Amino acid sequence: MVYSKSLGAFDEEENRLLGELADIMAFATIALRTRTAESEAEKDTHATRLYVRSLIEASLDPLLAVNHEGKIIDANNAAEKATGRTKAELVGTDFADYFTEPVKARAGLAGALSNGFVGDCRLTVNSRSGNQTDVLCNASVYRNESGKPLGIFVSVHDVSYKKLDT
Repeated sequence: MVYSKSLGAFDEEENRLLGELADIMAFATIALRTRTAESEAEKDTHATRLYVRSLIEASLDPLLAVNHEGKIIDANNAAEKATGRTKAELVGTDFADYFTEPVKARAGLAGALSNGFVGDCRLTVNSRSGNQTDVLCNASVYRNESGKPLGIFVSVHDVSYKKLDT
């Protein structure tokens, strides 16, 4: 509650102070609402990241994100198992280095970059232990809001249990 020095009306100084107080309260209210909105947006962004990570990790197939230069920028647990390397070891390395035919693997990435998608590219993964696994790779370009390619998402499906015709 606000009171005047004299009965009935506020003087000029009191009106000025009340105006300043109203401005401060309006600014504080806007700042609080903005902060709350930013906090909610941060929570939404964090929830979305957790959701996407959960989807990536739910796959039994190795999933990799590769930049336009062919360097791995993300990998799921299945990719770690398939290659025998940790995510930290995979990130920053050349995607093609994990296949018996690196030139063919690079060509698949180039095809994905130029066409937006490459499907069922037959390759063989070399694991750290020396095991080789026949796979089919599917690669799809992912883009930002304006359509600019940011990288390539690669799915590697083990088909060593099938007889593939070459």
